[in-house]
Amino acid sequence: MIYSIEEIIVFVFRIINFFVIVGLIIYVFKRYLLKIILAQIEEKKALIHGLISTDRMLIRQRNAMSRKIAEDQEDQSCLKEKLMRWRAAIDENKAQLYDIREKRRAFFEELITKQAGKNQEAGAGA
Repeated sequence: MIYSIEEIIVFVFRIINFFVIVGLIIYVFKRYLLKIILAQIEEKKALIHGLISTDRMLIRQRNAMSRKIAEDQEDQSCLKEKLMRWRAAIDENKAQLYDIREKRRAFFEELITKQAGKNQEAGAGA
């Protein structure tokens, strides 16, 4: 396997061309593409950090809302109990007022009946 000088020169220039092209690719990559890629990576990192902080904030808000809902339910229960006691008190008061009204009506009917009886006696005796 003996190579001619021309083949060796062609081979060497091919290797040199290969390294020049690889060097050019590395230069272009470092000079232009690397900056763009790093900028995009930083944007993605910022986006991820923003999403993480938003997620944490939303979790805190959800927990606060859950606590508020629980407090509101407790308040609702307390108000419902008060309302039931007030209704019972009002019903009892209505019953007492009805009893008083009935006693007054019966008293006045008895008084009118007695007065009518006295008037008839006074009219018969005159």
